[in-house]
Parts: sequence; structure tokens; C-alpha cells
Amino acid sequence: PESTSFTSESPIKATVAAGTLTVTGVATGTSYITVTMTKNGSTLKKQILTASIIANHSVPKANLNTWLAGLPANDKNTPYKINITGLTESDIQQQENGQLKQGTLRAILQSNSTKYVDLSSTTLPAIESIKAALAGCSSLIRAPAIPSGVKNMSDCFSGCSNLQSPVVIPNGVENMWGTFQDCTSLTTAPELPSTLSGTNGCGLVRTFSGCTSLTQAPSSIPSGVTNMNYCFNGCSKLSTVPDLPVNVTSIVCVFNGCKINGTTVYIYGLIENSSDCDNAFAGNPRVFVRVEFHETGMALESADGWDDQNMAFGLIP
Repeated sequence: PESTSFTSESPIKATVAAGTLTVTGVATGTSYITVTMTKNGSTLKKQILTASIIANHSVPKANLNTWLAGLPANDKNTPYKINITGLTESDIQQQENGQLKQGTLRAILQSNSTKYVDLSSTTLPAIESIKAALAGCSSLIRAPAIPSGVKNMSDCFSGCSNLQSPVVIPNGVENMWGTFQDCTSLTTAPELPSTLSGTNGCGLVRTFSGCTSLTQAPSSIPSGVTNMNYCFNGCSKLSTVPDLPVNVTSIVCVFNGCKINGTTVYIYGLIENSSDCDNAFAGNPRVFVRVEFHETGMALESADGWDDQNMAFGLIP
């Protein structure tokens, strides 16, 4: 052919030099490049190439809103992968008259909700509390890294309905109350740090509640946790659950609505009141519970939601 020309979708740019096709731009996802070859003014051949582009972009936080606003909407399978630089404490959360306010990062992501993002290359600032830092950010596909020094992660990713990959929780984190609540796309729970306890041992209350796609729970529960109320409530695909450690004393709705069937659950804690274990296993097809203390078994049998036909308990030998 006498000439070959390239056209492409904005903001992708396709150029050719020395026989090499180069594709540049800021987009992520599938783009189409049309190659047209001509001779004597007539088109010999037109070919459409498909380019699948996943780029890691480094964007200063100060420019993030403008940068996202200028991008086309994408889908959850092709998120924009971003390393956000220059994050500070006020970007994560703010205080006004003693009340917690939404940080600027959360506000930016929520205002650009049609731009799905992968923040796995971003690290949050090393501050003690990242409470509700990204709550309700439905465009978040992969979470940012959590640095050492963070202690409070309560509600951090609550309502991030498209969050797919678990984040590594560093040792030192003490409170995960509601951290992943209603993360309906999360399939695998992260491992829990040994430092987890929370105020009055409530560090795992509602942590994974409403995670309807969760199939893998943490392999173990830290010994400092005493209250696990609603921890896995509504995890309708969860069939295997961890043992409950010796300090656990309250498990209201802990596995309510899960898919435990023919599985043995071990409870090593002393639970004396039925009100502390109401509906702990309600809605499960069949479950056998082994307990360390006879009092725990008696409390379970007296609790609401205990079905004698589908549930049974025995002492741990």
C-alpha cells in the first residue's frame, strides 16, 4: 500500500513509526483502533484492532477529582488503576465540633461513581483511625494498602458493594467493627491481626455482615475478641467457619443466614445467657456445635432461632 493511517478512540492515541504501532493514553479497558491501508486513493483494507489497556497511573490527590472527571465511564472489569500520591489525614477523615466528617478522598470517589477504580497501588496515610474512610464508595474494586500504625478500621469499607479483593490487615489494628459490612462482591475475607480486640472486645461486631458473596472466612479469630454479634450475619454462601475462641462471650446472629450444612462448629468461650446467642445459627440447613462449657450449650438451646431438628450440641472431648 502507498499509505497506512490509524484512527482510534479518544483518549487513546495510536501512532506508527518505523513499522511499530504505539498506543498511548490515560484510559483503561477495551479500545478500538482502525487501521486503513490505501493505494491510488482507494482503500485496500480496513482492519479494526482491539487493544485491552490496563495502565497504572500516578495522580496527585490535588488533581484527582479533575483527572477522574475527565475520563470516560468504565466498568468493574476494567477499573482505572491509580496510585494516589500526597494523601493526608484530612483526605481520610475530618473533625468538626468533635464530630467525624467525611474525608475528601471518599467525597471524590463518590462524586465520580461511574469511574471504577483499583487503588491497590495507593497507600493510605499512617494515622490511627481510618474509620469510614471509604464507606459507600461503590466504585472501589480493589482497596488501598493499610499502613502500620492504623488501629481503628471500623466501617472503613462498609457499603463498598463492588470491592472484590481483600486487603492485608496489619498487626496493630484493634477495631474492625463493620469494616466490610455489605461488601456484597467480596468472596474472601482477609486474615485477622492478633491485636484485634476493640472497645470492650467488640472488634468484630458486624465486620462481614451482609457479605452475600463471601465463601471463605478468616482461618482464625483473635483471642482478644469477646463480642462477635452479627459478624457473619447474612453471609449466605459461607459454609465453613472458624472456631470461636475462649474469650468469646456474645454471638448474637453470628452465623445467622449462613450455609453451614453438616459442619461442626467449636465454641471455646463461656456463654451463660441465651440472650447472648440468640439466632447464632438461625437459617442454617444443619449444624453440630461442640462447646467447652455445658453452660454454653444450655444457653444455645434456650436461645431464639435454635432448631432441635437441624441443630445439636455436644461437649468438646
